[in-house]
Amino acid sequence: MERLTDRKTAAALKKNADGLREKGVEPNISDLRYIKLAEYENIEEMY
Repeated sequence: MERLTDRKTAAALKKNADGLREKGVEPNISDLRYIKLAEYENIEEMY
């Protein structure tokens, strides 16, 4: 199965989202969805 997300992009978005949360700012919902999809794809690749 072909990935819909890029690992590098997802890692950068996750780092950015974590930084925003530390400052009390809610990250963009589309970024959070991308991160979640990438995490799901990572799990799928393991099986």
